[in-house]
Amino acid sequence: MTLPEPVLKLENVRKVYTEERVPVEAVRGVSLEVRPGEILGIMGPSGSGKTTLLSIMGCILRPTSGEMWIRGRNTARLPERKLPVVRREEIGFVFQSFNLFPALSALENVALALRIRGMAGREARAHAEEALTKVGLSDRLRFLPKDLSGGQKQRVSLARAIVARPPLILADEPTGSLDSENGRQVLALLRSLARENGSAVAIVTHDHRVSELVDRLFRMEDGRLAEQHANHEEVRPS
Repeated sequence: MTLPEPVLKLENVRKVYTEERVPVEAVRGVSLEVRPGEILGIMGPSGSGKTTLLSIMGCILRPTSGEMWIRGRNTARLPERKLPVVRREEIGFVFQSFNLFPALSALENVALALRIRGMAGREARAHAEEALTKVGLSDRLRFLPKDLSGGQKQRVSLARAIVARPPLILADEPTGSLDSENGRQVLALLRSLARENGSAVAIVTHDHRVSELVDRLFRMEDGRLAEQHANHEEVRPS
């Protein structure tokens, strides 16, 4: 069976920072692919480079060297002015801190993700309501973030990430601010919605529960990535 083309492909990606004139290699020669409907988990200790890697995947940081393609477009070679369009059109983001606008309702927060893509207000609100219903918040549409629990805020963030059906979803510690039960529910929702939309998903997390939900699990340490089995036995460095 022919595999679908990867949504995201990295080839020998490196990221080097300079601290007090000393080069520090945060990401060391990472190569990987994520295909439509696939869920990939990246775990590792603080300072291992996983958040830097996710920022490169999200076109927030540029790699120092190496290549990266999103749906066949080499984003590592795009001019800086074109990267915001890639982030807006191709990627949905889920953050540990939710990043919701406090003065906007749940419905308005999600609809905004569509309005900045050029969708009319009424149509954007209809799609936003549908997305919020999918994450179980049909009775919280008009609530402000301050009136929502942590789990509900993360569901709004998830609805916002998936509402435009982006080909790529990047989640940075999506359960980091949640209790055990809410964390489990958010991970399960992220998996089911990604499958439904055919999105490729990469999750950076300390949460070991992610190993139960991902298709592939990676361990990152000292800037290097290694694929692991579910039992965390290392099988292939990359």
